[in-house]
Amino acid sequence: MKGQLLAFVSRCLGLFTARRDDTNTRDELADYVSRLMEQHIDGGQTPAEAARLAKVQLGGMAQLAEELREDRSFPLVEMVAQDLRYAVRTLRRNPGFAISAVLMLAVGIAASTGLFAVVDALVLHPFPYVGAERIARVRVLPPSGRPRPASLTADEFKTLRHASTIDDAYIVDGFTMTITGAEFPESVSYQ
Repeated sequence: MKGQLLAFVSRCLGLFTARRDDTNTRDELADYVSRLMEQHIDGGQTPAEAARLAKVQLGGMAQLAEELREDRSFPLVEMVAQDLRYAVRTLRRNPGFAISAVLMLAVGIAASTGLFAVVDALVLHPFPYVGAERIARVRVLPPSGRPRPASLTADEFKTLRHASTIDDAYIVDGFTMTITGAEFPESVSYQ
């Protein structure tokens, strides 16, 4: 566990010291190649042959450097940072495109936010009350089968409001009238 934590911290620090570490890696690989060359020269090889044998023995220096770079940092984070730098450079070169892209993103985000707010208000949370799922509308279903609003007297409403099974109650009263006397009759609703 302690080794994994140290590796993680080392990789995090590697994100900030990548260039210096790359230089150190190149220097260390060059030093290792020169030591291998010395061993081959001491073994009787020519300097050119010793250099070739040292590079073959070590393998591809670029691949080895890349493996070491991946071991000491987070390659995905480095690639994202590199892509962001490239995007900023590209947008700086084309300011008109940058402005239009930012405006399109802003309009898209604003439209999505507005649409979500409407859907949230109308579909997901239609009533702005605590416990909205407990709200009920009382209607009377007479034998004719056509529902009509329940009609209560003031005393019945007071009794209903103070019932132990109901938190609160309210009454909505409304009517519809037709006004005549003008050129055209007009239907007026009141609630």
